[in-house]
Amino acid sequence: MESSIPIYHQIRRVIMHWILNKEYDPGDQIPSENELAEMFNVNRLTIRQGLLPLIQEELLVRKRGEGTFVTTDAAVIHKFGLQPVGLIDDLVYTMSNSQTLKVRKEQIDATKYQREKLELIEGQKQICKFTRDRLVYGKYRAFTVNYLPLWIGERISEEDLYAMHLLQLLEQKLKIEFSQAFQTVEATYANDEIAEHLGVNKGESILLLERIVYSTKGVPVSLANTAYEGSSYKFSLFVEKIKYDGGSRWICQIK
Repeated sequence: MESSIPIYHQIRRVIMHWILNKEYDPGDQIPSENELAEMFNVNRLTIRQGLLPLIQEELLVRKRGEGTFVTTDAAVIHKFGLQPVGLIDDLVYTMSNSQTLKVRKEQIDATKYQREKLELIEGQKQICKFTRDRLVYGKYRAFTVNYLPLWIGERISEEDLYAMHLLQLLEQKLKIEFSQAFQTVEATYANDEIAEHLGVNKGESILLLERIVYSTKGVPVSLANTAYEGSSYKFSLFVEKIKYDGGSRWICQIK
């Protein structure tokens, strides 16, 4: 164990590592407090200190008289994931756990910014705009505006977006494959439109995400802006010090 880090925190990290590396599958029972205490050569109080945050964060579920079990909630396990995942798979996972409440489709004149981001050629002035109110994980409201080149947007209906999320539509219905995405995260305040859609007060703190998705040919196929309540979106960095001959370096993984 690493002496510079509290033992209970190291125990928490080891147990989390077991779960994320599938040494214990969803629904599996983990060793008892006594077994863990013997395993880590510590007392039961220290074990409880390590387990409590994982129980509070719902990665572990304690059943009276039975023991402690790994959650069966895939969304919770995914939230803790520290292993690299494909960007599009990660985006699709989040969207697949959302419910579309309302969709509006419009054909609009693109702004200079939108033309630049979508890399429209000269003469292409019109784009499709999809405005969506969504419920993520059954409890968090999200307001998303997608801007699509006309040749893509014309092939998608409002009804499509009630049945399937946009990235699935692009892949499965339009047969567009992705290679890259670029995303920025900005802390800002709700304007009139966002406040109305999220059900918050104007000026309340929100997180605004902008994402550009590119096809395998390097062509932008979607420009999206999504607003979340500030308390409903978590942006984490996992930082690890890697030692090698002659020195060390820090690496980080964004989740």
